[in-house]
Amino acid sequence: MINSKTDNAVEKIKSLTNGHGVDFAVDTTGVTQVMEDSIQALAQGGTTATIAVTPNHIDLDTWNDLCVDDRSIIGVNMGDSIPQIDIPRLIRFYKAGMFDFDKTEKFYDFDQINEANADSGSGKTIKPVLVIDPSYEPGK
Repeated sequence: MINSKTDNAVEKIKSLTNGHGVDFAVDTTGVTQVMEDSIQALAQGGTTATIAVTPNHIDLDTWNDLCVDDRSIIGVNMGDSIPQIDIPRLIRFYKAGMFDFDKTEKFYDFDQINEANADSGSGKTIKPVLVIDPSYEPGK
């Protein structure tokens, strides 16, 4: 496990990948340093996706961070859905008994990672969410 509070995440990732970096990274935090690290940890041709809605910004050198290594950054908001259309549709499905909302996400402590993986694989939980630091509070 890499703990970016105590480890240099980019160095650890590069070390684990023989200096290459990863093909894909996903930032769900919206924390500036984590977003920037997700770019730096990419291999040549890699892509990072930012999911968090955040007021924070990143410092980006388009030549070195993107062009030289052919890296990409994509923003993700509910996948490829259109919220104005898809949320009302999901509500209709739920009311008709065709969408089991309670299965969409379940929180697991980090030491339950194997259970979360099994539940995801079996379909018991669609979106297992691992809680690494239960004391974390956004914005603090």
